[in-house]
Amino acid sequence: ILISLHDGYSQNVLAAKLTLSSSLEEAIALTLRQAILPKEVKQENASLHQWTASGFPTHLVIDCEKNLSRLSSLGNILEVKVHRGHLAWRIGGAIESFNWQMIHALKLVPKHEDQQTVCLSLKELEELVILYIVDHYNQQRSSKEPNQTRSQKWEAGLIKFPPDVPSERSLDFCLPKSSSRI
Repeated sequence: ILISLHDGYSQNVLAAKLTLSSSLEEAIALTLRQAILPKEVKQENASLHQWTASGFPTHLVIDCEKNLSRLSSLGNILEVKVHRGHLAWRIGGAIESFNWQMIHALKLVPKHEDQQTVCLSLKELEELVILYIVDHYNQQRSSKEPNQTRSQKWEAGLIKFPPDVPSERSLDFCLPKSSSRI
């Protein structure tokens, strides 16, 4: 499952998590944890830009009709308003555009039947997705503010930059840590 969290104001991607979890709620909670905490893009990834997006969202819109009652409880604990699919139409186009651009930029769709299959570990694929987000998607010009990138628009829209973020340890009681699976 690829879960991505987008800012509705700037369309900046705040977090993306690729997971084999069978629980959609767990996958969303892992991604929310990543969105809240500061991110470190490792040197070996050779990222050109910093991923500065972090902090608590005010609203979390989930484009899913499944019963996600645990996320509503989690939202109450974190003081994040959780909304279900009926509001997702407002940002759905941005997410569909992101998915389409990423799949084609990473060449995950073979152009010819005779092309060889590329095999990547989950970690390798997630690193490619994160590099694409940090160095390409979030650096694209905002459609509503053509003189700013998505990242710049996100930063400009904050009351305080950088935002206050909790310690990773303080999130341990309510948001799961990622388990390593390859």
